[in-house]
Order: sequence, then C-alpha cells, then structure tokens
Amino acid sequence: MKQYFLEKGRIFSIRKLTVGVASVAVGLAFFASGNVAASELVTEPKLEVDGQAKEVAATSTETLEAVKEVAEKTEPAVEKVAEEGKTAEVAGDLLPEEIPDRAYPDTPVKKLDTSAIVSEKESPQVETKSILKPTEVAPSEGEKENRAIINGGQDLKHINYEGQPATSAAMVYTIFSSPLAGGGTQRYLNSGSGIFVAPNIMLTVAHNFLKKDAETNAGNILGGDTAKFYYNVGSNSAKNNSLPTSGKTVLFQEKDIHFWNKEKFGEGYKNDLALVVAPVPVQIASPNKAATFTPLAEYRTYNPGEPVSTIGYPTDSTSPELKEPIVPGQLYKADGVVKGTEKYDDKGTVGVTYRLTSVSGLSGGGIINGEGKVIGIHQRGTVDNMNIAEKDRFGGGLVLSPEQLAWAKGIIDKYGVKGWYQGDNGSRYYFTPEGKMLRNETAVIGENKYSFDESGVATLLEGVEYGRVVIEHVDQKDNPVKENDTFVEKTEVGAQFDYNYKTEIEKTDFYKKNKDKYEIVSIDGKAVNKQLKDAWGDDYSVVSKAPAGTRVIKVVYKVNKGSFDVRYRLKGTDQELAPATVDNNEGKEYEVSFVHTFQAKEIAGYRAVNASQEATIQHKGANQVIFEYEKIEDPKPVTPVTPVVDPKDEETEIAALWTTAKQGSIGLPQGRIGRLHPLWYEYLYQL
Repeated sequence: MKQYFLEKGRIFSIRKLTVGVASVAVGLAFFASGNVAASELVTEPKLEVDGQAKEVAATSTETLEAVKEVAEKTEPAVEKVAEEGKTAEVAGDLLPEEIPDRAYPDTPVKKLDTSAIVSEKESPQVETKSILKPTEVAPSEGEKENRAIINGGQDLKHINYEGQPATSAAMVYTIFSSPLAGGGTQRYLNSGSGIFVAPNIMLTVAHNFLKKDAETNAGNILGGDTAKFYYNVGSNSAKNNSLPTSGKTVLFQEKDIHFWNKEKFGEGYKNDLALVVAPVPVQIASPNKAATFTPLAEYRTYNPGEPVSTIGYPTDSTSPELKEPIVPGQLYKADGVVKGTEKYDDKGTVGVTYRLTSVSGLSGGGIINGEGKVIGIHQRGTVDNMNIAEKDRFGGGLVLSPEQLAWAKGIIDKYGVKGWYQGDNGSRYYFTPEGKMLRNETAVIGENKYSFDESGVATLLEGVEYGRVVIEHVDQKDNPVKENDTFVEKTEVGAQFDYNYKTEIEKTDFYKKNKDKYEIVSIDGKAVNKQLKDAWGDDYSVVSKAPAGTRVIKVVYKVNKGSFDVRYRLKGTDQELAPATVDNNEGKEYEVSFVHTFQAKEIAGYRAVNASQEATIQHKGANQVIFEYEKIEDPKPVTPVTPVVDPKDEETEIAALWTTAKQGSIGLPQGRIGRLHPLWYEYLYQL
C-alpha cells in the first residue's frame, strides 16, 4: 500500500512536512526487526516548490504536519459513465444448459448498483518494450525500507490483463483527509492491491484500510469518517495524479469491509487480513469480457522450493537497484519459489516468505500456488537498506489458516452472488452456485430458456417471465432498517402497479413502534424529507410497470435526534426550583431510543421524590425529564420535661440495694451514689 498527496496543481508552500510510517501492520518496531509491511507511506508525485522538485521524507514517526496548498485539491473525478450498450445475440451453436432456478422469481434477486461504478475505460495491452529507466533520484530512507529487490526486480513483470489470475487482480485505494497543524486539512490516497476469490468477494490486507491504535492495538479506519473506498479492475496504464486512467473504478462502503480481527489488528501479521464484499461482481465490472475470479486453495503446508506467484499493482520505482522502472497503474506479476514458513499460532496460521521482489503497492495482492489458486495475501518485504545480501531478501505474506479459510468461505456463502443478479439499469445476469457467470451460451432456468451474450446479459428465448416489486428499507449508509417488503409477489411483465409508501407502512407494527424515530429522506430516489409520523400533503406514490425480474423501490430513513431538557419542579406544580439542565451530547444530540440515567440535583430545603430517573430520547427535539421535589418542613422546638419520680419508688430501690450490700453479695458502685436520693446517705452512714 502506498500513500500519495492528491493534487490538482503542483504549487505548494511548505513549512514542514514529516510523513510517518503508517502503524498498520508495518514497521520494524511493530512486528519484527528487519521486516516491514508493503504499505509504507511514501509520496507520489513529487512536490514542486520554487521550480525545484522537493522530496517528501518518510520517517518512523507518525507525525503529519502542515502542508499549505496554494492550489485547492479536489476529489478524484467520479463522473458516472454509462455501461456499454449490451446486445442480445443468441449463441445458436450451443446446446441449452438446464440449470435449476435458485433465485427467480420465488426468492429475492441480487441487485447490482451500477451507480457504484464511477469511471470506465478500456484496459490497454502491454507494450512490446518497457520504457527506459528515468534519471535516478535518491530514495528516502522510508521509501527504501518497504521493499525487497531480487535480481534487479526482473522477476516483477508487467503483464496483460487477460486470463487468471490477471483478471481477478484489483487495485484498492482509499482517499481520506487529515488535519494540518496550522489549520485546514490535507487529503491523501493510500494505494494497495486485492484479488477476487469469488464473483463479488475480494481478499486483501487490513492495513490497506486501517492504522494501529498505539494504546490498544486495535485498528482504526484511516481518515475516519473522511475515508472513501475504491477498487479498480482492468487498470493497466500509468496513473495520472495518482489515480487510475484505465479499467473500471467502483466505489464501496466501510460496511462492505469485513476484518478478520480488527480489535487485535496491531498484534501481528496474522490479523492483517480483510475481505471486501464488492457492490459489482468482477465479471460485470471488468472491461475484459472473459474476466473471472481465482478460487481459494484448500489448506496445506508449503515447503521451500515450491512455486508461488504474487500479483498486484506496485507503486514504488525509486530503488536504484531496479533495472526496469515500475509504472504505477500497471499490473505486475512475479514468479518465484517458497523460501520458508513461520508458524504464528497453534491454529495453523503460517507466514510464508518467497524469493520475489516486493515493493509498495503490492500489499493485499494474492499469493498464487502452482495449481493457480489463492493461498493467501502478500504483506511485506525485507529492508534493503540495511546491508542485507540479495540472497537473504524476500517478500512475505500470510497463508490462510483452516480457521481463516472457513471464515472466508462463510463470507462467500453469505454474501456471494448466486442465481439471478439484476442491474439497476434493467440488465440481468445469472451466476451458477460455483460462481460462474453465464456468457455466450443458452440455458434453461426454471421453466424458461435464455440466451446470454458476451457481457452476460440475459434475453428470454422461450417461456413467460414474471415481475415482482420489492420495497427496500435502508438508512443513509445503505444499512437495513427493516426487512424488505414484497409489494407485488408475481405479476405479468408490463402490469402497472401503484405503490404508496405512507399508506402501506401505516398498516404495520413497525410504524406504530417507530413513527417518532424516523424521518423519511427519499422514496425511489425522490426527495421526501418528512417525519414518518406526520401527515404528508404531497403524494410520493411510485407508479410504474413491472419489469422482468425484481423491481426494487428503495426507501431511505434517517434516525431523528434529540436532547434532554432536565427540569426540577415542586411536586404537583409547574414551579421551577432550579435552572433547567440541557444535555445535547456536546451539540451532536442523541438518536431516538437512546437511554440515559440522570441523578436528582440537591436543592436546599427540598427533597427529591426520586433520587435518580431513567430517560429515553423519544422524539426529535427537546425531551423533558422532570424531577419532583417535596418541601422539607422545619421541626418545632421541644421543651425538655423533667420526669416526676415517686418517693416510694426511690425508697424501695435504695432499700433493695442496702439489703444486697449488707449480705455482701455486691459492692456498691461508686457511680451510683451521685444520682441517688439523699436518704441513701443515711443508710451509708449507718454502715
């Protein structure tokens, strides 16, 4: 993984800049002496100041200080490009393949979000001769530490984007912002690699997305809420301003990333693992019409000398030992052999090293065995600036343990594409249970016969198709708010339907329980921005005709937020005994359903009826919490009363004591004398 400054212009005012080595499963101090991950922070392109190229140093600190830009930086172009026009040619020379209908129309059809595709360009072929090595620039220490150059890097070859594993390889990058010491923010781009191991499941390293928390070792998303995540398939030309210029780029969300162990990310290489559930399968996203994934290998041990390969998108061409330049944005593959393995735990988790060139950007790329299957992910390289002989240099990565392999297969089973897959552009595709997308063939699915063109788009040849209408309830991050509703289960294609969300939702228990909780942002892409509980004057009905397959109507919800307004009142009245307390979560407010316990305030002369009270945010705005108090009455003064003692009682007591004393059974207590009647002294005198 490599980090860049994103730039629009190339004029900068630099006061001081130190770029730290990301503590994302990297660094000598982080894992082991002499080893670093393949994701060190280096910068590209160089920054020009006063007409001179200035190198940006990578140091072992994690300090990022002010870089003031004169030219404003912009987000990468995310202009949506329409997919190529699809044809419906019938492959007449192919016999129909009969496939059980596993997904249509009785079960939901997977949805393709073509809006996630942000750019699309053809992938060029490899040139017959590589460009010559440019004038050498002395690399910084940080840049040099993130690589292992073997035989001048000649094993790392620029390859065509064709066949396996090339078409399963992906570039993965994150764009995020960090605050500057002098104010403002600087945007960065972290670039790494990944490999598709199922149609829509990509294997990569966690450190392409995370940095280590120095205190807890947990992983935190680089850039936090500012991060945007992309993958590109088919890039095979030089980048421009650190962004790919070919292939197809797809945006994905943080919720699509599944980490093996985010909480213990910083504890070692074994936790530097992630899977991405891609919104667009590689077969559909790829500009190569024959693209496919590379399957996972079953677990086994690997011995020195066994063949292995790595594949991905390297970015660092600064080493003077390279005999050919590395061009960021081009696809590279290195072939070599296993050097050795290292046991990480008792669960079969193993690190593998290999005699292969390793440079920044390859992190997350697949490690391929001699059978052409994925055994794990590339993570790191040796340090080539510490007098390490070339024979002792190596690249390294993680072989998936049986437990990690089961985890990956579980993600594939749960989220992997199977059966019908329908684009929001109306195109439909079909994936077999093994993940193969039907292309250039005909097939009988259910009771119908279909043809599939070279892009995989289905066309009905024989039979009758039906449509269904499904309502999807999600929040603004596309997370489910409630289970999908089926408005129309099965209807003829072209049949008109009229869906009124407000009418339908008010029939449900969900509405009764949550009407105060949500605001409706939009319905089927049309802005609403009204409270769920309110009466709506406008009509937001969706009136359309049922297409073949599934028509999805998306309803977007936003959770209302509120604050607590704590009041202190005399019981049974509106009299305020003290100023109200407002708790608005430091201006961020609390989501509806948030629960908090408040303690009563001490007020002189009054006693709280309840010492504490649990309160819930029930609606948008201020939610009152009322403590009631009772007045404490002043006690009336009490005059002491001297008890009246009967003289007969005193004489009886004294006589009893006297008798006992004469018998010698007890002594007379000295303390007793002072409080007895004066007659007692006469008896004492008679002794």
